[in-house]
Amino acid sequence: MAKIVDKFNDYDLNLIYPTDEEKKNKISCAVNTNEFLFYSNNPESVYYKDFADSGKYFCRETVKGNGQIYTWHRNEYEGTITSLILMYNPNDFDIELNFTNIGTTIDANWVSDVYAWRDYLTAANNPVKITLHPYEYANIFSRQIPAHCNFGVISRVSIADKQGNPAAVTFFDLAYVDEAKSGNATEPAQASVTGAKSDPHRGVGAGFYETFTLNLSMSSDEQNKAKVVSFGKDKTTDTSNDGDSFDGKDLIQMTDSSGQITVKGLAGNYGVQMDVRLNFTNNTGSVGNFKVVMSSTGGAIYPFVSLDGVFAYPGRRIDTAKNLMEMIDLGTIENGQSVSVSFFTALTAVSTAPFIIGVIRA
Repeated sequence: MAKIVDKFNDYDLNLIYPTDEEKKNKISCAVNTNEFLFYSNNPESVYYKDFADSGKYFCRETVKGNGQIYTWHRNEYEGTITSLILMYNPNDFDIELNFTNIGTTIDANWVSDVYAWRDYLTAANNPVKITLHPYEYANIFSRQIPAHCNFGVISRVSIADKQGNPAAVTFFDLAYVDEAKSGNATEPAQASVTGAKSDPHRGVGAGFYETFTLNLSMSSDEQNKAKVVSFGKDKTTDTSNDGDSFDGKDLIQMTDSSGQITVKGLAGNYGVQMDVRLNFTNNTGSVGNFKVVMSSTGGAIYPFVSLDGVFAYPGRRIDTAKNLMEMIDLGTIENGQSVSVSFFTALTAVSTAPFIIGVIRA
């Protein structure tokens, strides 16, 4: 039976990506596009010019029904700011907003949101219900952010009328120094835009939850290597195939209503929950112990898994691209035998895509 490893060991092995045939028949990705992703990560470093005091909000979008909020910024103002999500009811009827699976980040030294993901996946924080009357404003997740702190929110949310039908709401991601100027935000902050697919994003995405089915096997000549699948970045022309094993089809499609960011695919798929259903077959010719590993082909990464409701994080990041960290022990597998394991993960903030998940013979 698969379990979280007792010790998070590192490995440096050659990577084997799926062949075109395996990509066609043995791995797949399904995106739940019926739910929205309110995403705010640009500008990533925020200054006085980006605050409500200067008439700006980080992101403003109108969403409807069920979805997720994901924000990530760094306070580069030389003082404490107030960060919050402002809500506006554009309807002529009452709406109810239910926030669950809440995870928040605020830290001067910690550069990832991995613990926010822990709280999100373990539902450590109590749900919050808010009723908004017609054309009413309210806020949630209001927090004091000291200078040079990373800060962000992950939360699921549902918006409905009193009869339970999906309803619309307008979210603003904003911050201010002076509360008296908190209502000044009428224009979007200037996004950092280079036109590159790796630019930080903002806006609304079609979906925040992806289900991956990975049917992997290992042959005798592969047993000293790692059989891996890559996620979260458009396929490159590099013959090493360290782009996206799904040719970018797993990238959430984003729209920035301000029109500043035109790139659609959410590079890295930060803020997207990954439901991984792995089926592995030992075809090496002999019995062996096999483990699930994680890494990035781009650089640093903070790997974690949630297996059977238990959250596991090694307590350190991987600093070197393609350096593998074992996460799940699949146990001893006889030759020709298959095992299955399902777990959750995500690419955390300040990690680098492509993200990889694979299997090694340990």
